Amino acid sequence: MLKIYRATVLSKLEYGCTIYGSPRKSVLQKLDPVHHIALRLCSGAFRTSPVKSLYVDCYEPALELKRQMLSLHYYFRIQSNTNHPFHDFKLRPFLLRLQDARKSFIPVFFTRVHDILSDFNLLYLHVTPQPKTTFPPWGIPVVQFLNPFQTFIKSDTADIIYQQIFIEHRQEYDDFIAIYTDGSKSADHVSFAVVFPNTTFSVKLHSSCSVFTAETAAVLLALEKISDCLDRKFIIYTDSLSVLESLKSFYMHSHHHPLVLNVLHLLNKLASRDFNILLFWVPSHVGIVGNEKADKAAKLATAPTNSSTPLTDFKKYTKLLFYTKWQRQWDTETDN
Repeated sequence: MLKIYRATVLSKLEYGCTIYGSPRKSVLQKLDPVHHIALRLCSGAFRTSPVKSLYVDCYEPALELKRQMLSLHYYFRIQSNTNHPFHDFKLRPFLLRLQDARKSFIPVFFTRVHDILSDFNLLYLHVTPQPKTTFPPWGIPVVQFLNPFQTFIKSDTADIIYQQIFIEHRQEYDDFIAIYTDGSKSADHVSFAVVFPNTTFSVKLHSSCSVFTAETAAVLLALEKISDCLDRKFIIYTDSLSVLESLKSFYMHSHHHPLVLNVLHLLNKLASRDFNILLFWVPSHVGIVGNEKADKAAKLATAPTNSSTPLTDFKKYTKLLFYTKWQRQWDTETDN
């Protein structure tokens, strides 16, 4: 029943809420009974059941919270699209002063979003612009990566086996400069590291970033540093198979992670400058020295960066923030 309601009714209530979300609360509250009746029918709750308990039983937040979350998602989508007419829009201070001075003033979309961003301390965060896929059909990058470990099952293979295979590999490619990358994510810490033979770069990202973003950002930084080198033969080691698979099969998907596209563009650019760059997957935590060093450096990263966050990561992060807010509201209820 809930699936039917979400697909047929709730989707219509949410559609266009970024536009109709500006009226006064008394006007918007006229939609709430529709939401409440549907949840009662879906859950079989009594008419006397508290509305807030109904939300929790059905795991469906109030319409007001959903409107705020969807408005924030739309705002981030504007920020990620450089072709959107409001991409460079800056909220003028007089609108905020007018809102504070006249409570009856109906706020515009950007004023409402400003208040939401302020509540969640997100005013100074930026979304990564989505780069254009400008590869011509004859210039689509073909990315391959080395993986001599693919026939081994990690749980059934001793670390020494992986180490021996890796040593043999390094002997075969000893004329390539080895670079190790790794990303790390904990409850409130996201970072990555890039280890060159003589130096290590450790960067801390915003906690909204995913571990996939951290791993991809590490590969991207490695390529950026390579572009300034005089040597031409490099091999990048990463323990993120998902990043390598995304680079290999990017043409099979219509939506791409912006950092993946940036990596592909940079790989093409470096190839045109006669760089020979190989990608190599290594299993994590099996005693491969370079990978262990990158893992440790990533976890110890403290230097923040001004980098932005991809749209997909922001959506997941803001959804978590709103559901945390909902949980706090529920915790303050006395009869729950």
